Amino acid sequence: MTSPQLAAPDPVSAPTYGDVLASRDFRRLWGATISANLGESIAQVALPLLVFAITGSVATLGLVAALSMLPKVVLAPFAGVLADRVNRRSIILVCDIGRMVAVCFLPFAGSAVQITAIALVVATFTALARPAEMAAVPMVVGEPLLIRALSLIQVTGATIRVIGPTIGAALVTVLGAGPTFFAQAICFLASVVLVFGLRLPNVAPRSGAVAGPPLREELTVGFRVMWRQRAIRAIVGAEMVWGGAGTVMAIGLLAYTNLTLDLGDRAGTVFALLIAAFAAGTAVGGLLASRVEGRLGRSFMLGFGYFAPLLLIAVAFVPPLPVVAVALFLFGLSDSWLVIASQQLVVERIPDTERGRFYAVWTALITLAWAGWNGLLGNLTDWLGAPAVFLIVGLACGLGCPLVLLLTGTIRELLVSEKRPTATARPESSVLPG
Repeated sequence: MTSPQLAAPDPVSAPTYGDVLASRDFRRLWGATISANLGESIAQVALPLLVFAITGSVATLGLVAALSMLPKVVLAPFAGVLADRVNRRSIILVCDIGRMVAVCFLPFAGSAVQITAIALVVATFTALARPAEMAAVPMVVGEPLLIRALSLIQVTGATIRVIGPTIGAALVTVLGAGPTFFAQAICFLASVVLVFGLRLPNVAPRSGAVAGPPLREELTVGFRVMWRQRAIRAIVGAEMVWGGAGTVMAIGLLAYTNLTLDLGDRAGTVFALLIAAFAAGTAVGGLLASRVEGRLGRSFMLGFGYFAPLLLIAVAFVPPLPVVAVALFLFGLSDSWLVIASQQLVVERIPDTERGRFYAVWTALITLAWAGWNGLLGNLTDWLGAPAVFLIVGLACGLGCPLVLLLTGTIRELLVSEKRPTATARPESSVLPG
């Protein structure tokens, strides 16, 4: 199938959200992303509360979270090849249907083992879908509209993540954690309907190639794509370190509201509202992204984002809840800029025919790091308590991420490339033969 070409906006004026939304296929992809994000944000509250209600252990919660991430690590190389060989719409559609069916079994789970098994199935479909989803956005909007499209997805996704935890908390209060997953299934159903009518062009074949290289060689392409560029591999490394900050938002924050603050029946609601504060920051960050990049540059967005985990240190001193909410809001703001800046960098430097396999490797490495952080922080939280974990993670990630970029010279490289935008606009040649 082919996607209708979207007329380029007037070069005199900056692209607007209206220019992006003029594409029928982007509207469908955007709507499907909103639906899926809503379901995932509801589960972000319901799943930890379900595990904690059944086991009463933060360490078990960390273990369940870590195990559920393994399919993304194991399947990522195959998912990347699939995303570059098969129509990406078909991949997303099948995986959305699979996730919709799987989450319907969670309300009937009665043990951590059963929850883990279902979570593994959901994670398997997510691992197969994610590279296709990430690589599909540049296919429905042209390069001049890409930043605005990523910004819109980030803003609306973050807005949904503000609403979702609140809805999740309300549903958990009224129905319990288990039945809340039926709402997640409905969200995936809505995504299925939208993706069903989506039109995506097939990935263009490599010029002059009659047949692709062997599968074994294709599986290593994502690693070689990442390794050939210092800035890309440095950002992947920094994101692996940053995973500790992302992990503490679930495990540490749940322990903080349920055990440190001892809020009783209000713990679930406060947990959801604090996650919503973080998501509100990502929404505002997305709205400001284009302006910040234009005035301060992408290096500032990356630098600010990677120093931002230092904000989590404030939580370690158990301040009033409004202070915690502000710290998490600013942390979310920085996260939004990280996502937009890093994705733009990937699109500029990696050809479309290799992007799916790179995203697969990106997902595998970062998920592996998150799995390790989940296991580590779950046990540390049981041992030291949530405030100490926020302090450790804030220092480790807030100093570790910038250190990776500084030691590799990535910040200096990006500053130089921002002065020569045309030099980075052309993707490097493919690492594949032919």
